[in-house]
Amino acid sequence: MSETITIYCKNNNTYKDVPIGSSLLDIYTAVGAPLRYRPMNAQVNNKTESLNFRCWQPKDIEFIDYTQLSGLRTYVRSLCHIFSKAVYDIWPTATLNLEHPVSKGYYGVIHNGNIMDPETLLPSPHNSFIKELPSQKEHRSGDDREDQETYVGVD
Repeated sequence: MSETITIYCKNNNTYKDVPIGSSLLDIYTAVGAPLRYRPMNAQVNNKTESLNFRCWQPKDIEFIDYTQLSGLRTYVRSLCHIFSKAVYDIWPTATLNLEHPVSKGYYGVIHNGNIMDPETLLPSPHNSFIKELPSQKEHRSGDDREDQETYVGVD
């Protein structure tokens, strides 16, 4: 018989015995997937942890989806990493600067020394997993044509 620990899930006020070393994603499934949307992270004893975190002792867990602020930050950070990877795949020598929030998105600048047209912003490999950006705006300031400013909205 394998050893178990008792987990308290705050989302549905239940206790569940799970094997020692279970990941939060395994525990989420074991407690009956109490959220309406997929979890982004979890509060484990009031500390934010990723879903890969393993539990070796009894814990109080609250799963967080993107409707809560912590989950939304995790979701947006993940989108920024996907965007950064897409820019690197398209223009390996380019530099991406994701700066500050603007309305419902983030302001960013791609420096690559070329003028970019909308057709080259997302070529076919990236169209497969990101169908469309909620909003996109190009801006060229004066004669500085090596900077391309792109606004990506998050709704």
